[in-house]
Amino acid sequence: MSCPIPSTLIKERGHLAIPLIVIVYLLVSGYTPMRAALVAIVLSIACAMLRESTRMKPIEIVYGLERGAKTVLKCSSPVRLQASSSASSRRQALDCVSPRG
Repeated sequence: MSCPIPSTLIKERGHLAIPLIVIVYLLVSGYTPMRAALVAIVLSIACAMLRESTRMKPIEIVYGLERGAKTVLKCSSPVRLQASSSASSRRQALDCVSPRG
């Protein structure tokens, strides 16, 4: 399989880069990451609708959002467990240092 020609790629799918540019702009402008992500998600769906080759059916949008949510949950669970275990170990360390009266 060969690499696509950059000019053809930009002509056919360049509109899909708009959400990336917008999310960077929103973050630099001071928007919260959650708000910037929400705008980028909506804009991604809207940009995909611009061309027939990238247009998605409503059920495909729902499945895509579902997959994204599952991926976020898989990634956030280990982080949460690690954060809670380190917080409990900090509490235990503080309990050992500070006497209770």
